[in-house]
Amino acid sequence: MAEFTWDHTHIRTYDVPGTAAWFQDKLGAANAQGTTVSEARADLMIGGTKVIVTQVKQGDGTNPTPAIPYAGFEHFGLGVRDLDKVAAD
Repeated sequence: MAEFTWDHTHIRTYDVPGTAAWFQDKLGAANAQGTTVSEARADLMIGGTKVIVTQVKQGDGTNPTPAIPYAGFEHFGLGVRDLDKVAAD
């Protein structure tokens, strides 16, 4: 079986700085090396895993947030060696 590694989790939000501050204050996240939090994006590290927070704006073609309960999870990314072989399997 292929060996996968966790690369990142992607969260979209209307308030990148506020979301990043919450992750930093409540979960002890730190800015990924060489990055800063902006209105558009925050690259954070939590327990050795990258969390990418990006901005979504009303009316930019994204769907509205569903009713509660709903989390702003976008996707997670995995890394794998020899992707062609894994895809063939």
